[in-house]
Amino acid sequence: MTFVTPDGEVTASAGDLMTVPPGAIHTFKNASETEDCECYMTATPGEVGPTIHLWERGVS
Repeated sequence: MTFVTPDGEVTASAGDLMTVPPGAIHTFKNASETEDCECYMTATPGEVGPTIHLWERGVS
């Protein structure tokens, strides 16, 4: 999985831990065109509001 920020890209391998600072602009993508990618995410404090805001803007 590749994490993308304004500062660049970081590719994580199985078992790696990535931390995104609060408020940081970021996205992520599957770094492989041939293999599936699975990840476990935790968002703290786990606010639902920002997600709803994205849905309202048509971003999913």
